[in-house]
Amino acid sequence: MPSTTTSKAPTEDKLVDKFLRQRPISEGLICVLCCMECCPSFKPAPAKDRPRLVNARRQQRVLYFYFLDAELGLIQEGERGHH
Repeated sequence: MPSTTTSKAPTEDKLVDKFLRQRPISEGLICVLCCMECCPSFKPAPAKDRPRLVNARRQQRVLYFYFLDAELGLIQEGERGHH
């Protein structure tokens, strides 16, 4: 099964098409893409009386599984990594 690490971009569909041309299948798992995405989060920040939480952006690994279904066609499922 092909897999690759990439920054999430419009080229995902092109990569999936490329994998499908290299290894044609009628149904099942095509590939897994591992992408780094910026996700909303929080971080502690100093404050006058006690620390507080403020919005922050963090890089997070996301796995995208691409399946080909005989009836539904191309299916994409994403799973965020956990720290």
